[in-house]
This record gives sequence, C-alpha cells and structure tokens, in this order.
Amino acid sequence: MIVLAIITILFSCFYIILCEHSFLYNLSNAFFITGIIYFCIALIIYIRNVGFFKIITYYQYQRKQNKINNYNKENKNSMKLHEFFAVKYSEQWSYAIFLKFSIPLILISLILAFISK
Repeated sequence: MIVLAIITILFSCFYIILCEHSFLYNLSNAFFITGIIYFCIALIIYIRNVGFFKIITYYQYQRKQNKINNYNKENKNSMKLHEFFAVKYSEQWSYAIFLKFSIPLILISLILAFISK
C-alpha cells in the first residue's frame, strides 16, 4: 500500500507541475487517473482469478503439448482441464489492495472536481 501511495504522490506532483490549470483541478485529475489505473489492474486480476484467462492459457498449453508430442513422436499424456487448473491456478492473486486504494482516490477526485468548479 505504501508503494501505491508513493506512485500516486509522484504522479500527482508531476501532473500538477506540468499542467497549467488550477491546483485543485490538477489534483483531481491526477487522483482520478491513478484511481482508474488501479481499478483496471484490480479488474484484470479479478478476471484472471475467475477464469477467462484460464481457458486461454489452457488452450496455449494444449497447443504447446501437441507441438512437443509431434516433434518427439512420443505419445505423452497432457493434463486435463481440471488438472491444469489445479496445478497452474492453485495460488490466487489478491486484488483487494488495488480496490481499497482506487475507490477512495476516485471519490476524492470527484469531490475535488466539484470544489474546483
């Protein structure tokens, strides 16, 4: 969480320095941009955990196994779908830290946008 805060502070400083609008307006924009980026990262991790990317990676695994089997002329058994999921995705990534950080940033940016107008 400290790393996310440092990234947000650095981006906000650069954004405020480089843009020519009012301070509150620039701060609102910087918080909104970083909040949306963190929210998108959380959504990507959530989709990875739920399963859309699981099918794609299993398909890639099957293609790779077929190429290896054709090259070696051996009939090795590849993993079934449920075995592949158990091995590959036994560890799920946590996206809670990105959500906990992005939602307050977006809300603060909305409040600052209304104040700056």
